[in-house]
Amino acid sequence: MIQRIQSLYLLLTIVLLALVFFLPVWSWTATDGNLYYNFSPFGVDTNDTNFSSPLWFAFLLVVSVGGALVLDIWALFSFKRQARQMSLIVCSQLLVVGYYAVLLWQWFSLSTDLPKGAFNPGLAILFPAVAFVLSILAFRGVNRDRKLLRSADRIR
Repeated sequence: MIQRIQSLYLLLTIVLLALVFFLPVWSWTATDGNLYYNFSPFGVDTNDTNFSSPLWFAFLLVVSVGGALVLDIWALFSFKRQARQMSLIVCSQLLVVGYYAVLLWQWFSLSTDLPKGAFNPGLAILFPAVAFVLSILAFRGVNRDRKLLRSADRIR
């Protein structure tokens, strides 16, 4: 299972998506330096008592990244059924795109409530994009194996 290159791509995708849960996605520091906001998939950590972030943003982020993570784990262990593996990878990619859509939505809706300050992207904002590219490579590897199996069946 792990000796195939697409399995390594899926394994790296799983690791990157899991790291998103442990690192802040982006942070915001007020110009005066007194207020800070750390945004993660689990919500906003801030010292501003007047700030409240809608909880459904965090819910959508956890569902999108967690769903992509579960689908990639399932795809990793579905190596005997290439059609299922390919569809799971595509669904995982759609959830990663949804993750970025929710992040943009969160950014545009909360940026008016935040004081003037500096936007600091975290490493976790890049991890799903790298995971998306790796899942594209995994999809291509699964498709290549599928074509190889079909050509071997024709030869028999």
